[in-house]
Amino acid sequence: MFMLLILFMPCPNFLVTRSHRLYPHATLALASPAPAATPTPNAVTATSAAYMATQHPDFSMLAARISVSNLQKMTLKSFSETATKLHEHVHPVTKQPAPLLADDVYEVIQANKEKLDSAIIYDRDFEFDYFGFKTLERR
Repeated sequence: MFMLLILFMPCPNFLVTRSHRLYPHATLALASPAPAATPTPNAVTATSAAYMATQHPDFSMLAARISVSNLQKMTLKSFSETATKLHEHVHPVTKQPAPLLADDVYEVIQANKEKLDSAIIYDRDFEFDYFGFKTLERR
């Protein structure tokens, strides 16, 4: 089964027709649902906007905002909660404790969690352009 996605973006190079109607400013994407390898619609939209950054730089900011929003939906809202989750990690196969954060680091984070949580302002993530976001994401 295939899914047809039509993304309406200001891009004069793409024209999509359907039932003898002309849809200017639309990008056509054909996607088939595949297990785990299929990118999300947000990722496809962000990639399309990133390619269009050569037409106008605001598309790079749009792509970054979509990507950051998608990332923030998958992460916790608190730095100290994330540290706790990393410290209490359990190996999925052996079911044994396998902390991903050292005890001494965890203790420092917990001792200063109010300061750390208030110092991190997640809305600043939206100030990156797509290139900057992807550079940080790969690190």
